[in-house]
Amino acid sequence: MDGCWVPDIQDSPGESRTGILVILGGGL
Repeated sequence: MDGCWVPDIQDSPGESRTGILVILGGGL
């Protein structure tokens, strides 16, 4: 799962942040 967000961070930090929050929120 982490690998999915790794490339996103370099592409768009805004989107990557959202993904991390979703994972921390419980997969909303």
